[in-house]
Formats: sequence, C-alpha cells, structure tokens
Amino acid sequence: MALEIYRRHNSAKCSSKDSKQCVNRRRPCPIWVRGTTDAGSYIREPLKLRDWTRAEDVRREMELTGKLPKVTLSERGKRTTIEVWRDKFVQNARTENISEETLRKYNLLFKQLLAFSQAKGIGFVAELDLPVIQDFRTSWKDKPLSKSKKQERLRGVFKFAVAQGWIEENPALQLGRVKVERTQQIPFTADEMEAILETASKSGPEVYTFVLTMRFSGLRISDVCKLPVDSLQGDHLILRTEKTGIPVKVLLPKVVATALKTIRKQNTDYFFWNGQSKLASITDLWRTRRIKLVFDKAKVKNAHPHRFRHTFAVELLKQGTPAGTVAALLGNTEQIVIKHYSAWVEARQQTLDDAVKKANGYHDIKPIAVAIDT
Repeated sequence: MALEIYRRHNSAKCSSKDSKQCVNRRRPCPIWVRGTTDAGSYIREPLKLRDWTRAEDVRREMELTGKLPKVTLSERGKRTTIEVWRDKFVQNARTENISEETLRKYNLLFKQLLAFSQAKGIGFVAELDLPVIQDFRTSWKDKPLSKSKKQERLRGVFKFAVAQGWIEENPALQLGRVKVERTQQIPFTADEMEAILETASKSGPEVYTFVLTMRFSGLRISDVCKLPVDSLQGDHLILRTEKTGIPVKVLLPKVVATALKTIRKQNTDYFFWNGQSKLASITDLWRTRRIKLVFDKAKVKNAHPHRFRHTFAVELLKQGTPAGTVAALLGNTEQIVIKHYSAWVEARQQTLDDAVKKANGYHDIKPIAVAIDT
C-alpha cells in the first residue's frame, strides 16, 4: 500500500492564499490521506489531524495494517476526567504563583463546566469538542464583559489540556469573540466621596482605614484584604514587586499612612486578614457587608468598591499625570488606561491646551507674509 498525506486547503474557511501559507498559521487546514491499497482500491480519507508529524505516523501505520486508525480522540484524553484536569491545572497554577482570587475564578469555571458536562453525560476531556463548549458558553448568564473574561479563562484551561497531550487542539480558540461595548469607568464624584468618608469615619477605625486605603492606593478590594503589614514603609505603600525585583510604591497621604500604622492588626502579618480564613470569604465579607453598608448609609447609588480604583486613576489623570504613570501604579498597560479612561485623558489634554493658549496669549506674534506667485 502506497499512501500520501496532504493538507486539504479550504480557501473559503482559511484566510491564507494557499496551503503552503496556512501551514504557518496557529490553526492550519486539516490533513488528508490518499493512495492505492494492495487490492487496487483508491482511498481518500480525512485523518482529522492538523499536526504533520502525527499524520506521518498514521500514514505508516496504515501502510502496515491496511486500516485507518481512529485518531479523533487521544487515548490519554479518553482516560482523563474533567476532575483530574481541574486538579492538575490548579496544581500547576499554584507553582506559577497565580493569585488566589484568580484561582477562585478558575475553580468556579471548572465547577460550572463539570455541572454542565455531567448533565450532558460527559466525563472526559476529549469529549469536550467545539459543539459542546459552544453549548456550554450559551448556558452562561454573565454580562458581556464577564463572559468575555470567562472565555479567556476557558481558552487557558484548554491550552493546558493541549500541552498535556489530552486533546489535539484547543476548541475554545474557535469560539467567536464576545462583543463588549466600550465603557468609560466612572469614579466617585467629590460629593459622593465626601459622604462615603464621613460615613466610614463613623463605622469604626478598621472600616475607615480600609476605605481610605482603597481610595488612595488604587488597589483592588482583594489586594487590600490581604495587604501585608510590611508593605507599608514610612508613608509609602508597596503595591507589588515587578519581575525585575523592583517594588512599585505609592505615596499615601499622611493621614492614611498613620491610620494604617495605628489600627489594630488582624495578626502580625496582615492589616485586615487573619491569614487563616479563606481570602475569598473575607473579600466577600468586606464587599457585600461592610463596604456595602457604608455605601447604603452614605446614600451613594450604583456604588461598588472598584470605583475607588477608578477614582484613584481619574484624579491622577485630571492632574496631568501621564497615562503610562497611572498604568504603572494600577498594574495595567497604558493602552488599557487610555481605553477605559479616555474621557479623562481628553480632559487632561484640554487642560494642557488651555494652559498653553493662556501662556501664548501674552505674545503678540505677527503672521508670516507669504508671497503669492502670479
């Protein structure tokens, strides 16, 4: 039996001009096999593979046995349960120092995927093909932005499954992008912030200090919950440490730094966390009870803790701080800051323009005479 493998280029589905170009794409066109059997019959079959090396192995096996082997699901993938997938993914994520808050989101994704799969009678990784995960995404009740972020996590867990050799390719890459309307992040107004701080000051030193820290550090609520005592150095608060080992610090107002130094600590290591309870639990406690109670008493509508972070960013931008500097403090990219805070970036530019116009207005500059050829 003499067989040949080839890549069957589909110009309607592949943006490459020909099969040679599509080889270099992340998801090249599928591979087929053709040739004549020892009995003289001509065959042409899809191998349901995109990897050329694996296709060569299948071709040699066919030439030896005369049969087309099943290659739609890897044997390891057929034996690997979703529970094992989850456990190995989380174990690997911990070695990469992924935050507990991010791990909580991945665990929630696996919990939903597991419940969905069990309802469909699916128990193994290799059974989760594109139609299945399309149905899974349809079951999501999240808002567009949350759905988009969840889909990115889904791609990440399937990427891990591919790396483990449980599946041939990542089906989540074939999911269309979730359309998310561009939104501007809304800070607290000066009046809202005054009402919040006034209410928080009457709620006890711990609540007041927590609110002050969120407002003047730009940290997320989960990061404030697990804020280490040794992150406060004088009036500077270490926000995080870059990969280079250089700490990123923010200078706190004197009253905020003093409040952190004088409140009763939960233990010797953290300001607001005892280090024993689950971080997700203490974060939910602050978000849904303590901070929410402050918002309710202050009568601030549509308030949520993340708006402290927005207020921190916007106030810096309004003062003329470059978007790159704000991004460094938030731990984001400059592009993300411009995307979410462009209205205030534009306001900053208008302020700069007004200042330049005012300064230039003192000069009586005559226009240049231009000679006109006749």
